[in-house]
Amino acid sequence: MPESISLLGAISSLLLPWALGAVWVFWLLRLSGRWNAFLIAGYGYLVGIFLTTLLMRSWHILGLPLHYWSMAAVMLVMILLGILALRMQAVPHRNTTRSPPLEKWQLALTAFFLLLIVSRYTTVAQEMYLRPLFPWDAWMNWAPKAIVWFHHNDIVPWVSGSDWLDAPARAMNYTAGASRAWLYPELIPLIQLWGMLGAGVSDHGVIYLPWLGAAAALGLVLYGQLRQSGATFLVATMATYVLLNLPFVNVYVALPGYADLWVASIFGCAALALHEWGMNRRWPYALLALLLAIMCSQAKIPGLILGGIVLVVYLTSIFRPGKKLALSLLATLIISSAYIAIFGLDFSIPGIGRLVISTEGIVLPYVGYYELSYHPVHDAIINTLFLMLNWNMLWYLLVLMAIIGLFERQLFNPHSLELRVLVLTLIFIFFVYYFTNRYKFALDYTQVNRALIYTVPIVVFYLFQSFGQWRLSKGRKQPEFPGDIAKSNLMK
Repeated sequence: MPESISLLGAISSLLLPWALGAVWVFWLLRLSGRWNAFLIAGYGYLVGIFLTTLLMRSWHILGLPLHYWSMAAVMLVMILLGILALRMQAVPHRNTTRSPPLEKWQLALTAFFLLLIVSRYTTVAQEMYLRPLFPWDAWMNWAPKAIVWFHHNDIVPWVSGSDWLDAPARAMNYTAGASRAWLYPELIPLIQLWGMLGAGVSDHGVIYLPWLGAAAALGLVLYGQLRQSGATFLVATMATYVLLNLPFVNVYVALPGYADLWVASIFGCAALALHEWGMNRRWPYALLALLLAIMCSQAKIPGLILGGIVLVVYLTSIFRPGKKLALSLLATLIISSAYIAIFGLDFSIPGIGRLVISTEGIVLPYVGYYELSYHPVHDAIINTLFLMLNWNMLWYLLVLMAIIGLFERQLFNPHSLELRVLVLTLIFIFFVYYFTNRYKFALDYTQVNRALIYTVPIVVFYLFQSFGQWRLSKGRKQPEFPGDIAKSNLMK
């Protein structure tokens, strides 16, 4: 361990964001009357990390040096203000969901799955701390930004390679490895920078422990949301184990520095918050989903699209046009599509960039140009979903649920907001690899297999939720699975 590392700073850099987010998420969700400690901890960690990065951005805008303890003091004040706000808050009646007590075998099985989760992630944490493995993409695109900012004590600009070459020698700017990496959103390097500022070094494993926190937050939210939907301790624990035990999830925790785990956690939790909003219409969850959608857009370029999907699904949940308006919108969509197909669309958005849409290709701000043409990548997709071991048996289970749904006709509820998010996300992913020049990253299995991680938290939640609805349709007297109790209450 380097002698210069600050143990107090390293520990506080991990705990302060969590405490900050948990306090204010608790304040927000208490207004809904529906919350539990797992949701507070899970959502709180992600929101706290986001608030921390916003604090660093604000510090930079004010022209202040990135002094860790000064920012930590501001965070502590914000935590104390949150505690004061909680004490002054008028607390509405809390709606709790009770499940039948566990039998001995259920309790033993629950403890077994919990022990497997704790054991697995204890060893992963040891690997991260004692023998970190740094992925190439992270060290080419994200980590250099954090290291440069740490040594300059300022968020200095990053520019394109050509601009960097043309700049005078005295210019304080840098360029990254990939051709468009200078355009990548800054959330991930800011997370790394916060750990570096706290520890006082830029090369220690403790800096990357937030990746473990991202996985923990995802598991906590999944568990808490299933419990709030009526799942028993056993079922919620099984679902959490299924998610956190997936090989690719483990890989992205053990190889810190990538953005994909953060995108999956943020986006997945946003979708679960939308589920709660759709089921019970509690506005704090809608606000939480939109906040996470903004955070998702700051994590990675695909996060811009994924955050947009959350926004679109939310808008569809509050905007229900009548029959005449729906027909008018459909006619407008058909006419617009025909116009784009014949003449194309090309204009610039001030402050954002150029937008081009035609049958030959598209140009999106921050994303770039993509030629549109069909590429048959069926074999690669099938191998990724069903033959490789990246996702265990997850996609087989989804197909099984779909088959059951054909007979039950009520298993896959089209009004489910998380289902809308899942369908739109899968359409987006498959469109990219079937119709753009990124198809080559499907054929060589370097991208499409890991891009599916964005959908996985929603798939796991939806599988267990849907199975609970199926059991309820079979007339079980005592609900035991996700959604049983909540569905029973809705049917009264």
